[in-house]
Amino acid sequence: TKTAMEQKITISNPNNFDEEINNIVKEYEKKTIYVLFYGDWCPDCINATPIIQKYFNNKKSDSVLVEASVGTRAEYANSPFKIHHRIELEKIPTLIKWSTDKANDNRLVENDNDESNKQREHHINIISAEKIIDNRIKFQKENIYNRVNYELLEDFPKWLKGLHMQNLAHYFKGKKWQDIIKMNDEDLEKLGITDHFTRSTLGSHFWVIQVDHAIKFGLPIPQKNFLRDWKQLYGKEVLEDFPAYLDLIRMKRLAPLFKNKKFDEILKMNSQDLK
Repeated sequence: TKTAMEQKITISNPNNFDEEINNIVKEYEKKTIYVLFYGDWCPDCINATPIIQKYFNNKKSDSVLVEASVGTRAEYANSPFKIHHRIELEKIPTLIKWSTDKANDNRLVENDNDESNKQREHHINIISAEKIIDNRIKFQKENIYNRVNYELLEDFPKWLKGLHMQNLAHYFKGKKWQDIIKMNDEDLEKLGITDHFTRSTLGSHFWVIQVDHAIKFGLPIPQKNFLRDWKQLYGKEVLEDFPAYLDLIRMKRLAPLFKNKKFDEILKMNSQDLK
């Protein structure tokens, strides 16, 4: 039986969304259309994607999945989806069912029998990634940040599964966790992990474990190349315009304090410098 995932469609430019979704509605008028709003820089999107794909793989061919990119992280800050009268996007990832019923003016609906539709008829999450994200956060606290679970690290594929990153296990096959946690962004890229946000997420976890391990055994605290990671994450152009970066993280009011300073200089500042 043909699955919905065989009819996956991508809308890569947010500015073309209305035109493309209308064409999709016309082409698949007898099918149920779902739209996934995502960013390839968003760790929650990356973690939720396998779950969403599994959901659609189990559905029959009466459904069509449309993946709509919100653009870069900088573009998402002023995304047209946030003010779109039929979407009003609040967070990503968000997966919605797009109504093709003209009587409903193609508004987004949560569930045909859900009473909440009367109040939030046009703005929903049909398959929420919140449970997945909450489980991942809980795992991180219990096994990385509150206490490093070295026993679990011995079974590295299981450790990755706790982060909903089990799809990466084959990259680390045959490697010891002690060697894996020393890998930097370039090492992970050479392994074949092409998504920079995935590498950044793993790198952050590895660094926390390295620091804990160093403290535990009285070793020197490792250094991390945050500048390279941040350039990968936010883009070189954004970091060259530090006020734009501050605006992106809602701290634009601090911009005058960093006038005429370069980003790499700012990154090296300690608490005394900031005072």
